Amino acid sequence: MNKKSFLHWFIRVLALVALVLLPTAIAQTRPQGKAPSKMRGTTMQQRKQAAANAAIRRAHSKKPHTLAQSALSVKSLAIAAPTTPTLDQIYFGTYPNYANSPLPSVDVTNGQWATGTGIRKFMDGLPGLGTPNNLGQQIPVAIPDKTTFPGSDYYEISLVQYTEKMHTDLPATTLRGYVQTNGPNGTAQQPHYLGPLIIAQRDVPVRVKFTNNLPTGAGGNLFIPVDKTVMGAGKGPDGAPYTENRATIHLHGGNTPWISDGTPHQWTVPVGETSNYMKGVSTQYVPDMFFDASGSVIPQCSATVTTNCSGGTAAQLPSGADNDPGQGSMTFYYTNDQSARLMFYHDHAYGITRLNVYAGEAAGYLLTDLQEANMVTSGAIPSLQIPLIIQDKTFVPPNPASAPVYSVPVLASGENYSPATTISFVNGTCTILPTATPVIGAASNGFGTVYQNGIVGITLTNQGDCSVPPDVLISDASGTGAAAFASLATLAQQDPMWDTALWGGTGNLWFPHTYVPNQFPGNPDGSSMNAMGRWDYGMWFWPPMQLEQKPGDGGLVHGDIACGTVRCPGFPNALNPDVPTGSVASLTPEAFLDTPLVNGTAYPTVTVPAGAVRFRILNAGNDRTLNLSLFVADPSVTTIDGRKNTEVDPPRKTVPREVGNFGLRGSVSARLAGTIAVNVTQVMVSSKSVETGA
Repeated sequence: MNKKSFLHWFIRVLALVALVLLPTAIAQTRPQGKAPSKMRGTTMQQRKQAAANAAIRRAHSKKPHTLAQSALSVKSLAIAAPTTPTLDQIYFGTYPNYANSPLPSVDVTNGQWATGTGIRKFMDGLPGLGTPNNLGQQIPVAIPDKTTFPGSDYYEISLVQYTEKMHTDLPATTLRGYVQTNGPNGTAQQPHYLGPLIIAQRDVPVRVKFTNNLPTGAGGNLFIPVDKTVMGAGKGPDGAPYTENRATIHLHGGNTPWISDGTPHQWTVPVGETSNYMKGVSTQYVPDMFFDASGSVIPQCSATVTTNCSGGTAAQLPSGADNDPGQGSMTFYYTNDQSARLMFYHDHAYGITRLNVYAGEAAGYLLTDLQEANMVTSGAIPSLQIPLIIQDKTFVPPNPASAPVYSVPVLASGENYSPATTISFVNGTCTILPTATPVIGAASNGFGTVYQNGIVGITLTNQGDCSVPPDVLISDASGTGAAAFASLATLAQQDPMWDTALWGGTGNLWFPHTYVPNQFPGNPDGSSMNAMGRWDYGMWFWPPMQLEQKPGDGGLVHGDIACGTVRCPGFPNALNPDVPTGSVASLTPEAFLDTPLVNGTAYPTVTVPAGAVRFRILNAGNDRTLNLSLFVADPSVTTIDGRKNTEVDPPRKTVPREVGNFGLRGSVSARLAGTIAVNVTQVMVSSKSVETGA
């Protein structure tokens, strides 16, 4: 029997076994007398309606209002609530398990910003290349060593853990990033986010000695959640755990030999770490780079260096010289055999790439060539360049024992409400109950149907003070169907499973860690929709996947297999950890975060001089795709703290069409992608490089 025939025979046997066993398995797991639910992919409108249904049920439940009490915690969890959520409440309840960055809150008693409550837009300057902004942030430029390896640029780059302010309204954020240690006269740079930028020339190789200087032991654990059930993030081949401080560098978009590619299996633990897995199994060293026993580089032989050097005769190479730079170090060789472009180098370690990059292990790599230089000389492209490296992050929100209600979003507008409609707050734990009034008007359901006299907004007249958010009760003799919820904008309400002891508190990086399914088989409203869902769960997805064995038989049905919450969506969890690995986080498919960073600063501003400007744009986010536009700012709007040009001018909105990729003429004030304020007389956007670092 040849390989092809054997493969076909083997697949048929597997299919027959599945046909025999699967009906029995389904019958054993499905409740007796209950037909399988026909769940499916869900829309945002359906989830919003499920949330509205749940809010109405809660608001009409008979729960006495309780006085505020001190925040409780279980297993150091950040839960400011009188009771610990159950698994079902986490997966299918009122917890989004998805935090939002701190937002500025207006004190309704005086109309001013409440001090230290959140991130205001356009407060800080854009970090420049070697030029600090008002926070001290900058992107350092690496300085090449051109003598150690004649004909190549040589850098020694270390990975370190540090803190840096990324916005005026945030405390310093814990980060991991790169720093050059072989500057002029052996000096080392200070670590800064997205640094150091390497500027390379086409066909001039870049050589790097990389050293992992992250903390060791428990101090080397990542400060964002790690799902240790993922291959490469938990236990290794012999059952011992991988460490969370493994790292490497990968030149994203580079034309690189495989031994220097920084693949998922080319990594190292830090200097001084103890582990069963000290380096990735594919780790290789650049064959013509040598180091002595202390890890110091041995220069290549040249006309001026003739002894104790490499690349010459065996007699010239010092005794004990080796390609291995020592524990915690690796070597890389980049050919730069490609045209000019903006790239970046980042981590690629097995099982934790997305986490390391999100934590800050990424920096720019600008490759230039003669063609580009000639275009600048001829005036075809501007000589003034401004790099814009764009990412998205979420910062951990505050978690006070009590807080004022931040807002009351409307989930469903309903219809036929009268001016006598009242808004009341029930069931929560508040020392001061909030008060509010409704805004009544025409509302659309999102599909073209307009409902008259719906609740289109709720205005807080007193924000109250609550430790557990109250439910919102909308009362009127004639109106029906409206629902809303009270948001405290606290960590306890948004993500009660976030462990501040493990992952950090306010202002540190937040990352999703609970897989919440879109489907909810037991929803009391019969919709099978999960109001807080974000991702589909395969076993509950409908229509089913079918595999026909012969025409018309329907084949295998995938979608009606029962599943308890203990081992299904969201596992592992802080309330239900994975015992073998101790993991309390569950991997999510992607993460779209809420705060844009440009060059490492949230919502920065930059003023450009008159003339042509070339923005070098790089998407360095994990998952998000960018669609950049310019918007005209409205100088007539003044913020509460006295700033102008922070909002879009509705009559003009976008800048003239001729901006395109080739320039804007005339003096305007504009915003780029809603993330960076610019004052320009001419803007030119070119050489756009969009890449992702996941």
